[in-house]
Amino acid sequence: MAASKAPAYRIHDLRPDAPTDSVALTIDDGPHPVWTPRILDVLRLNRVSATFSVVGAQAVANPELVRRIVAEGHSLCNHSMTHPQPFSRRTPDQIRIEMTRAQSAIVDAGAEPPRLFRAPGETGPRPSSRLRPAWA
Repeated sequence: MAASKAPAYRIHDLRPDAPTDSVALTIDDGPHPVWTPRILDVLRLNRVSATFSVVGAQAVANPELVRRIVAEGHSLCNHSMTHPQPFSRRTPDQIRIEMTRAQSAIVDAGAEPPRLFRAPGETGPRPSSRLRPAWA
């Protein structure tokens, strides 16, 4: 599937065939060595898939959890390298570095490069217009 040039804001932007009552479950800021395994166990028990928004520093510290997330059929999302706050006040170069380093950390942990990015700490339906995938 070719990378989309427009950001995705709804499930149907990414999965047009998803049922109309679908919801997206996202787990942010990990993988955490205590909580991520517990969350993965609950998801497996209930046959639920999720998208894990991975912080690059956490991927470096817990590569086995990145591999487990993928092995159990979940999606990964780039969530920056260090989760700086406020992210939207970073310069375009700082944002690009955060995104690129996280992308590399996730791949180095054994996963495919994530196609999704979620800015840390951002609220509201639209990300900053300054954000662009560094790997596109």
